[in-house]
Formats: sequence, structure tokens, C-alpha cells
Amino acid sequence: MRTSFKILSSLLAAVVSAVNAEPLLMDNLAYQQCEGEAFLSLIIARNGMHLNNTRQSLLEVKSNGAFQIETINELFDEIDKTGSKEHGQFAAKKFYQCTKREGLPIKENLDGAKVCLARQDVVFYVNDFHRSGDPQPEALAKIKRYVEKSSKAVYPDDLIDLLVPMVYRVTTDEDEYELRRLVFRTCLLPNEWNAWYKPPTQSTAQSSPPSKNELSSIAAQGMVAANALEPKPTMTPRATVPAIVSKGTSLPPDRSGIYVYRDEWMGAFVKMEVLVDDDPLGQTSAKTYLYKEVAPGKHIVVSKAENTESIEVETLPGTITYIWQEVKMGFGSARSKLSVVDSTTGKKGIAETKPVFPAMAQVTTSSPPAQSASRPREAKAAVLGPFRPSKPLHITLDMVRGHTWRYPHPTDFEKNGNTELVFSDTKVQGTNKIGGSMGSFDIRDDAICLALVSWTSFCFYVIEEDGQKMVFFSGRGGKSKLTID
Repeated sequence: MRTSFKILSSLLAAVVSAVNAEPLLMDNLAYQQCEGEAFLSLIIARNGMHLNNTRQSLLEVKSNGAFQIETINELFDEIDKTGSKEHGQFAAKKFYQCTKREGLPIKENLDGAKVCLARQDVVFYVNDFHRSGDPQPEALAKIKRYVEKSSKAVYPDDLIDLLVPMVYRVTTDEDEYELRRLVFRTCLLPNEWNAWYKPPTQSTAQSSPPSKNELSSIAAQGMVAANALEPKPTMTPRATVPAIVSKGTSLPPDRSGIYVYRDEWMGAFVKMEVLVDDDPLGQTSAKTYLYKEVAPGKHIVVSKAENTESIEVETLPGTITYIWQEVKMGFGSARSKLSVVDSTTGKKGIAETKPVFPAMAQVTTSSPPAQSASRPREAKAAVLGPFRPSKPLHITLDMVRGHTWRYPHPTDFEKNGNTELVFSDTKVQGTNKIGGSMGSFDIRDDAICLALVSWTSFCFYVIEEDGQKMVFFSGRGGKSKLTID
């Protein structure tokens, strides 16, 4: 009985402690509500201010609730009155309207919040490039061209360099939303984010995804510093996340270091896994490097591509060993070769490349294996997005099978040109100006959903405006003129 009483007392004490503990801001449901309202306001403002959607076209979206309708009208009233194009500022005002309404202890910083919300443009546009089939390096160059006339204080290069590969890891709408939250939180509320974020332990990181989304783990190293409002704070890395050794950093006398770098563009889109002494270090791509601090002595470095290449090195106290990961053409994919190079060559190679963050390396074991000729890629299942027109046309298989559908790319016609979809009984072949892809299709709730191997999968409806058929995209709400042969 006494034992049971002690257990009960302990449980009650734990409950009292939990009740009395001050909840973290980002676990507060009211905060999450305000964040969601701000993000939704940002999408509406971007569509109305920059993507040529009218008040009427946005009001006709069938999934609109009371908040959306109120926000759309509020937005266009402001546009009519002021001609404003500040979508970030509009969303920031909505955010603070909510925090005041909910009584949240957040000091208003409109100028900061509008910048932090505007930075979600990087996620939005890069994800659109990804869906269009742009290779990652092209998407990086394109987004930098898009924002080159804007202030670097709003769109810093360090942030863009970090975000683009993260966007290319996104496979679901939930992951994209988590990434948008990450951008906003680490920008506007870095101290609160650091208090909320719990990095995975070494054992957890290699056996299962972090409890608060894999993308948050990727950002644990570097995001707060890259995403900071001016002036940028100094970030002290958490002890559980390995820090990146800066180029040229000296080592303690009882430690040694190993760099593995790729300084070529050949096989740019093939990621190659690197292991040191059987421990995964990360995955390289073109113009990147990995670093690991080790104990002096013999170590085995392995590179996995179409082939598996290994090399044994003996590191010396206080010194760095440089390993060049050379890329060669294979039978069906890229191959690699590892070579130790002298410090002059190695330093030059490191200077021409960028780091792969250790936090990204922690999650590579849960990522899909690198593609090869013996394991063909599989298309991701398409997810029906949140936007639905008020009067979609009813789509039948007879409208699709044996027909060719064409429409201009809705956001970047100059780069992608027309999209052409050729349908058979169960398959679809998609082509545009920069390439093609094969996959399958299905019809859901009057929407066509495409699962394509080398394009991001997507869904769209068909609507009719002034006697002209249009495709209406469920993920973005944009539309484009459609012809069917």
C-alpha cells in the first residue's frame, strides 16, 4: 500500500509540476493559431498583390471560410485605398491583430515580422521551380535573380543557399508548412525557437526522425544565424549538434580533421553518401564538402554512388587530411573515386565549395537511397491541395484518355514554355521546354492528379471562364489557359 501511495504521490507531484510550468510559446495553441492566420494572409496577399488574382477570383475559391473571406475583402480594400504591394506587411498586421486578440506575450515588431514573412517567398517560388522540374542549381540561380532587386537584408544569400536544398527535400504539404514555420520562427523569434527546439540525441538521430519534424533538425545548425534580422546575432551551436569547422580553422593538438570535398559539376544531381569508420557523415552533391573531427590514427572513409569506393588514411595530431571525391561517369549513374591530396590542393578545393551541414547528415540514414540504374525512381503520390474553384467542370475518363492537354506554365513561361500532357489508359507523359517525365494519373473529386517520376506531383481542376477552359491548380490556386486535342 505504501509503495502504491508513493507512486501516486510522485505522479501527482509530476502533474502539479507540469501544470505550474510555464508553457513554451511555440507549444501554445493560440500562438499556432496566429501563425496559421498570418501564413494564410500571406498567401492571399501574394495572390492578390503579385500573382494577378482578383477579389472575385479569390472569393470564388470553394474552400474559403469566414476568415479567408474577411481577409480577401480587407486586402483588396487596402489595395484600392493605398495601392500597396507589401504582402509581408499585410500578413504581419494580421499576425499582431491575432496575438493581441489572444493576449499573447509577444512584443509587436511590424518591420521585423514583414521581413520574416516575406522570406517565405523563397520557399514558395523555389517549391514552384521544383514542381516544374527545375534542377536544384537552376532553382538556386533563378531565385537569386528573382530577388536581386530587393534588399539583401530581406533576402540574404546565406539564407537562400540554406533554404533551396531544404525545399528540394520537401515531399508533402505538411513538410512545406513546417519549413515555412521554421523560416518565420527562427527569423522573428529565435530565442523562443531555441527554447522550443530539442535536437535529437545521437542514438535517436540515427534510428528515427526527430520528434519535431526532420526539417527542424536540418535547420538546427546555421538557420538562426542565416535567417536573423539585422544585426545578426552570434549563434552558439548546441553541444549535441557538431559544429562546422570553418575553412582554415586550427585544431587542438590532440585532434585531427578530415575534409571530403567535391569541386566538380559532373553528376551534379547525384548525391553520394560518405561514411567515416562506418558512421554516416552526410551526402555530397556538386561543389560541396563534408568535415569531421577525429582522433589521430587510422580511419576508413567510404563513398557510395553507383560503386562503393573506400580509402584508408592515417591522420596526425593537429593536422587536417584532405580527400578529393572525384566524380566519374558510370554505366547507369555517376561513380566516385577517393584520393588524398596535398594541403594546397585541398584548401583550394574547400575554398571553391560549400559545406553540407552536419545536422543534415544526421538524417540522411532515413532518406531514400541514391538512385541507380538497378533501382528506378518512383513517383511520389499527388496530394490534393487546399484550393478548389467554386464551379469545377466534371472530368470524365473520356475527356482524358487518348487526348493531349496543353497549357502555358503559370508562373515562368519564359523558362518552361507550354506544358503538354499526353494521356493513355492509365499513364501520362508530361513534357515542357526543359524536359519530360512519365507517370500515372487519377481523377479525384473532379480534379486530375498526376504522379510523375522526375516532376513534383500535383493536382488541378478544370474551370471555364468566358467560354475558355482553364486549368486551376489545387496547390497554389493559380490558373492557365487549357487546350485539349
